[in-house]
Amino acid sequence: MERRLIKFEVLEIELEITVPERNLWAGVLERAIRDVLNFEKREVHYHRQACAWFFETDSEVRSFLWICKELDLDFEKVRSRIFEMKEKRGTLQCLKLMLSIF
Repeated sequence: MERRLIKFEVLEIELEITVPERNLWAGVLERAIRDVLNFEKREVHYHRQACAWFFETDSEVRSFLWICKELDLDFEKVRSRIFEMKEKRGTLQCLKLMLSIF
């Protein structure tokens, strides 16, 4: 069985993946994190969907809560860390825009 280490820098965690399905769900989570943190005007739809996904309350297969459970992650910590980073990046982007005007 192949072992793979996935590092989520934003979350400051590493996951050791030994099951292919866990690799898939880690990829889904990583894509959603990217959609929340790194979006451009043309990607607003994906950004909004990802933000909403992180706040869904169901625990059905493929939901944020379900994926966190499958990956042995604390969903509240993951969610708060992502949105802390989103807030910081948003502030930095605004500051850069303001500074470029002057």
